[in-house]
Amino acid sequence: MNPTPTPKSIDLNAAELQLVADEGARLLTGQRFSRLVEASERCLLFCGGFVDFAVDFSPGFVHACLCASRKARGEVGAFTMLLRKHIGGARVISCALPRTGDRILQLAFSSGVRLSLELSGRHANAFLLDDGGAILGSFFPTHSLTRPLSTGAIYTLPPAPTGAAAASTTPGTSRFPAEEPGAAVDAFFTAAQTAAARDRARTAALTAKTREIEKARKVLEHLRTDAVRMEQRTEGKRLGDLFLAALHSWPAGATSYTFTPYDGAPTETLTLPIKCKTPAAAAQIHFGQYKKARRSRAVIEERAAHFEALVARLEEERTKLEQRPPEFFDAPAQSAPKPGARGKSSPGGGKKSKQPAGDAGIRAFLSSDGLPIQVGKSATDNHRLTFQRARGADVWLHARDVPGSHTVIFCGNA
Repeated sequence: MNPTPTPKSIDLNAAELQLVADEGARLLTGQRFSRLVEASERCLLFCGGFVDFAVDFSPGFVHACLCASRKARGEVGAFTMLLRKHIGGARVISCALPRTGDRILQLAFSSGVRLSLELSGRHANAFLLDDGGAILGSFFPTHSLTRPLSTGAIYTLPPAPTGAAAASTTPGTSRFPAEEPGAAVDAFFTAAQTAAARDRARTAALTAKTREIEKARKVLEHLRTDAVRMEQRTEGKRLGDLFLAALHSWPAGATSYTFTPYDGAPTETLTLPIKCKTPAAAAQIHFGQYKKARRSRAVIEERAAHFEALVARLEEERTKLEQRPPEFFDAPAQSAPKPGARGKSSPGGGKKSKQPAGDAGIRAFLSSDGLPIQVGKSATDNHRLTFQRARGADVWLHARDVPGSHTVIFCGNA
């Protein structure tokens, strides 16, 4: 299986990130983020009261911008949960580049933490820092050999480029206007990522269709080979006739006999098949092979006609795929669940419903204050409880630095 090709990089350069930082300093300073979610597996989305802030780490499309049109994907990871804990409800104090010419954007919050966004190509990552500069967590695992970037280490900026490397990292020119660059950046990268997704879907569809065609052609080739072999086996009828014609003159006990047909055909040497003692038995064997070959040939011809039609249809479908507009390859929209569907009890239930198998490992308790408490048992239960059931303001408990159960106290969040 060939790896998915990495698209040509169109990441934000330093000059464009400076425009985003200036706009963020004007519009984000003093704002609280009401929701911290993920627009995709590699995109953080900070939802504010007036404007949203998106940071996308997708390879080839690394960027940050103020936006208003992106939607959450419906689930979050551990780092986003960590952001909710330290950033949720806090005001943005500053939004700036710590060093001119670098593709690093830092946001400071009233809670004392900082968010350092390194938007440097394939090493792009986000780090949450405490008031002393220690790393609380990162969006992606990092294995840097030049800086200590593990949890608990003191965060440092990457070394400044020098010499030829410094000349190659000059800010450059911006592709976006200085006035309201966020909307332009959002529109540009949304269109670019949509086009790239369509191209990947189109390539995948054409590749799958081509494989179907190749598979059908291979079967068709084997069928044609079998048809030639069955055609050769139909000569068994002629051999059976020769054995019957030579029956009266066949020498007793002979295994082979040179026979001249009465119709003037050339003389042939007839040899009895293995485990066959008489010409009559040999004739029956050849007649049986002839009948079997004739039946097989009819089936092969029928299947060959089917696969010829299949190849023609698949090639026509591939041609239509090649002519499809790009919009045809958009991913289908996921249908939203109906309001009130979750947690709805079945009517007329005199019987007590059986606990679903997926919740068998999660134990439920009730606190003295009436708050529900759930405790995971296995690693799978812990993961489901932490990342699928818990919400932003719920209390999450776990023993430090030792394996054990995850405990969530549900505080009545919507």
